[in-house]
Amino acid sequence: MVTKKSTHFLNKRMYFKISRILIGFACLYSDWRIASLFHTPIFVWLILLSTIALGYQVYAEHIDNYFMGYRLIALVSGLYLAFLTYHISALIVIDFMDIFLHKDLSILALIFSIAITIYGRVHTHTIKTISYTYKTNKLPVGKQYNIVQLSDLHIGEIIDTNYIHHVVCQVNALHPDMIVITGDIFNRTNMRQRKHFYPIFSELRQLQAPDGVFAICGNHDPAMDSSLWQAFLEKSNIVDLNNRSYISKDINLIGRTGLVSYPTRKHLKRLMHSCDYQKPIVILEHDPAGILQAQSQHADLIICGHTHKGQFFPFTYFTRYWYGKDYYYGKHIKNGTCSIVSAGTGYFEIPVRIHTDNEIVKIQLQGLRKD
Repeated sequence: MVTKKSTHFLNKRMYFKISRILIGFACLYSDWRIASLFHTPIFVWLILLSTIALGYQVYAEHIDNYFMGYRLIALVSGLYLAFLTYHISALIVIDFMDIFLHKDLSILALIFSIAITIYGRVHTHTIKTISYTYKTNKLPVGKQYNIVQLSDLHIGEIIDTNYIHHVVCQVNALHPDMIVITGDIFNRTNMRQRKHFYPIFSELRQLQAPDGVFAICGNHDPAMDSSLWQAFLEKSNIVDLNNRSYISKDINLIGRTGLVSYPTRKHLKRLMHSCDYQKPIVILEHDPAGILQAQSQHADLIICGHTHKGQFFPFTYFTRYWYGKDYYYGKHIKNGTCSIVSAGTGYFEIPVRIHTDNEIVKIQLQGLRKD
């Protein structure tokens, strides 16, 4: 069951400690192999780069304010980890090939790793629009209701005002009836970057939808009762829908909170009490693990994010395995409930997209009821 598996996995702190140790050894090996290709004493400089990259990942959550060069360090750190992933993988392949070819291809592994990392970084500047349709008997024939979903923006060290400006322009060009944000607006729960938010406010206020803009918390956002979170939403003209419901003239909209293990999270059945069952019931959920409960309560549509579709290869396949093909990405219908999981509009920590896209999701509800 995806809920128990995901929660159990995230709570294993030992896993993260072991991972850091293994990554440290991988860095040393990668640096040594690169240094062996050149007749210059660059090993020390590579170790310094590795230390800065890994140190940032470990301590970034504890830094309260920006300092000069902070954004550059965040970018380099993320790109280094992407490069490390591909370099170690490529070294394993070429070392296996060396058994049969008796030829050192280490330089090809280096070139490949640099090239694919650059490609992945460039690809993050593209934001695609993905369209889905959902047909329902709870809307009259000919009625179309357009919802645009943003998810996992991860505003912070790397994703800034310029990126959000492009997102807003693309969203408004779709002329949505309603805009929803399914969590992880921010990259850090401590909102370290809050003093830089004022330009973001002005951009998000430009989002245009007759029925409004609604948001829920993700696991990277502050607590829903945080004064900083509430102030951000208010200044951005975004309605907080955590543990709440909203009934428009066309649909019921219900917002869940954070991950499925969130301690103050209300049960979906309780949130559905005030719904008008003659209208479609649409659930906003950050974690696709919540799809199971939506299906059990016979919701019409549930919209999720969180998985990033793995963000970059090979984690795309690991994510698919972990969540299952019906939960990690895309549109699926099961037990009468339609679920849509976005790959995310932004990206987290590792600033590359390989085998996935940054996406804005357009969902068109089409009526089938003959009045």
